[in-house]
Amino acid sequence: MVGEVYLDLYILVNGSMDLLCLLLSARLCHAKTARLRLIGAAAFGGLYAAGSLLLGIFGGWAILADLLAALLMSAIAFWRRETSFTRFLRLTFVVFFVSALLAGLLTLFYRALNRLSLPIEALSGDSLSVWIFAILGGLSGLLTIKGGRFLGYAGKHREATLSVDFGFGEVRLRALVDSGNLLKDPIGGRGVVVAKASKILPILPQDLRERLTQKDPAVWLEGGQPIRLIPAKSATGECFLPALLPKRLLLDDGKEKTPVDYLVALSELGTSDGFDALLPPD
Repeated sequence: MVGEVYLDLYILVNGSMDLLCLLLSARLCHAKTARLRLIGAAAFGGLYAAGSLLLGIFGGWAILADLLAALLMSAIAFWRRETSFTRFLRLTFVVFFVSALLAGLLTLFYRALNRLSLPIEALSGDSLSVWIFAILGGLSGLLTIKGGRFLGYAGKHREATLSVDFGFGEVRLRALVDSGNLLKDPIGGRGVVVAKASKILPILPQDLRERLTQKDPAVWLEGGQPIRLIPAKSATGECFLPALLPKRLLLDDGKEKTPVDYLVALSELGTSDGFDALLPPD
């Protein structure tokens, strides 16, 4: 059966859905990227979809080509010099998974439209109506805009830049709000930011830096700088983290800079997906 496909609408539908997939993936993985890079990656996705249709790529080759396309889209949208290869592969997998999920939902919607008695050109088999394409294109574009705005609103407080100044120098940290960070100062009940020790130690005086590199909490408390011991749980059991009260702590969410009142505890953080600090949820 021969069908008629409007290539411009086909590119629009696939490109707008790819943009939505990239926005969702960026939010799910907390990946920072530029808007133009997202648009460029989505445009590539739309052109790839049209090219694969014209070339007639099906079966196992189609799956392989889709994986390669997801890899290139991720590279256009998210690749940075400091991005680890593992994180890049994770982003690619999320893009491919979200794309497959949304494609399935769109197919269900398309089939539902076929079963309705709508005053538009009737469809049969694989024939594609221009009106159906227009409806799907508009729907995917609306989902892209609304979904992006919703996810932007939901995620705007999850990632921020934290400026820390102890009076000896300032450091800027890429911070993530972590609902699991429930650490509190046992004395005053103040919330605690957990920061990478490797980011904080270089701005501290040498004597304080040397004390904090020791494993013994008793050594941390020596000297004139007040240090709080924050009880914490790790994979190996309970421990203490050394925490300092900054002279100035400024939270920048991209729209405004807000002074916050937290202690800053030093830790290795382990696998933190490129973040330098974990903020408390409140």
